[in-house]
Amino acid sequence: MESSLTHVMLVSFPGQGHINPLLRLGKLIASKGLLVTFVTTEEPLGKKMRQANDIQDGSLKPVGLGFLRFEFFDDGFSYDDLAKTGSLLTKLEAAGKREIKNLVERYEEKKQPVRCLINNAFVPWVCDVADELQIPSAVLWVQSCACFASYYYYQNQLVKFPTETEPEIDVEVPFMPLALKHDEIPSFLHPSCRFTSVTI
Repeated sequence: MESSLTHVMLVSFPGQGHINPLLRLGKLIASKGLLVTFVTTEEPLGKKMRQANDIQDGSLKPVGLGFLRFEFFDDGFSYDDLAKTGSLLTKLEAAGKREIKNLVERYEEKKQPVRCLINNAFVPWVCDVADELQIPSAVLWVQSCACFASYYYYQNQLVKFPTETEPEIDVEVPFMPLALKHDEIPSFLHPSCRFTSVTI
């Protein structure tokens, strides 16, 4: 029966703050009568998800009128040293592009073609894979508009942000009623963050 359902694949960055909102969306989509495949890396959370929810690779879990299943892949990154986040993103993209293509092809052979790819913003390369495979795609942004605006103004150096010499300055983003205090900006825009190698 599941082969007759519209198949949507969700691909998540391997972080709990990314997985949880995308998984909620996946459950909502599945409950409406679709087949949802949720994909993320084996490490650091895939193994924990398996244990906590008794997940078997590829097995279907009924959700409302549809089904949800999980797929995990190895991105080749050692999560023992998270300070090398730039390396994580590079390895995740290389392995992820290959693995997502393989999964899409595998489900095509099983007569369960993927009709849409949905990802969160920290794995933007999923949209490139979707474009290459000519599958519609969408991005779930899991942060507030204020957060998104602060990334934009930070990346384009349009306003002052805390620096190592001025770690406690407030950030005044235009069109926001109040300035963001130094401890209210997204953590990895602050100079004290150990993940400063992340490119927005």
